[in-house]
Amino acid sequence: MYVPAMRFWLKKLLYRPGSWMKISGMFLLCSLPIVTVGWAWAVAVKLGGRELEERELRCFQTLRESFNKRGLTVLAMGALDIIIILLLFLSVITLVWGRTPLAVKLLNAFFFWLNTITICSGMYRYPLAVFNEDLSFAGLYVKGFFLVFSKPGYTFLFSMAFLSVFLVSVFTGLGLFVFLPGASAMLSVTIYRDRTEILPPAG
Repeated sequence: MYVPAMRFWLKKLLYRPGSWMKISGMFLLCSLPIVTVGWAWAVAVKLGGRELEERELRCFQTLRESFNKRGLTVLAMGALDIIIILLLFLSVITLVWGRTPLAVKLLNAFFFWLNTITICSGMYRYPLAVFNEDLSFAGLYVKGFFLVFSKPGYTFLFSMAFLSVFLVSVFTGLGLFVFLPGASAMLSVTIYRDRTEILPPAG
């Protein structure tokens, strides 16, 4: 199913550039204090969902609605993701540093793998948090890990799609800010809906 899903996402990107620009703008506005990046990403995901459903974005209404208990959940999840990303960098430094004992390197390799999987689960966790408000904080991680491991091929392919969006954004300069957040949020919702079988058919 991933081919129709990608086609559906690309169609939205090509024909509605103003939408992903607006989503990117809202993400940047909400994530100015870096610690709010998780909450900002949840706002972007919710707007991405509205765009994929061809509903009016209503950016500031969505922003106001996000000041709730669920907003605190994604705020905490984002803060934890920031810590995990920092730990990933530390793991890389430890692995490449020549004086690190072999046992420590092996332990760091395991934590590097675990942290990478946790970050990859974010492509599912945030849409789950936005569209399934009955899931607890722990439940979001359990379900996110389940979706990562249940179809690892999907996870790999969609991770490559995220990486492609990132590289395109980097090589286009301002695209890193204008294109990357909005396009990635729409991709995240597309992946989530493809995996939960509620994606509209690609035209």
